[in-house]
Amino acid sequence: MSHVTASSVASAPAAAFDSAALDELDDAELCEMLVGLFAGEAAIRIEQIGAAVADGEAATLAHRLEGAAATIGAQRVAQLCAALAASPSPGEVAALHDQLADALDDALRAMDAYLERAHARRPR
Repeated sequence: MSHVTASSVASAPAAAFDSAALDELDDAELCEMLVGLFAGEAAIRIEQIGAAVADGEAATLAHRLEGAAATIGAQRVAQLCAALAASPSPGEVAALHDQLADALDDALRAMDAYLERAHARRPR
């Protein structure tokens, strides 16, 4: 990903969720497990990022979450993490953290809807 800043994230937000990675798995139960693991880990990381704003460790924590978010298709979360990992000013970190929490909520809602559709398509 090219150099991402808080202003570039605001001007061109990514989609909340891209199901391509989960579509390739073609296994609803595995997808559900991966989404559950991501949801738990992401929630912890976002909480840690919020706590790390003051000590400057938010960039490192955001970088760790960025890869997981990109892998599972949480594009907006990955985009915001990339902006946080670019070590913006403390004010930008706080604003990006708030956006990150909202983006995670949006991504998880989209993933839940995806999983519901995947379960509905499963043969009974």
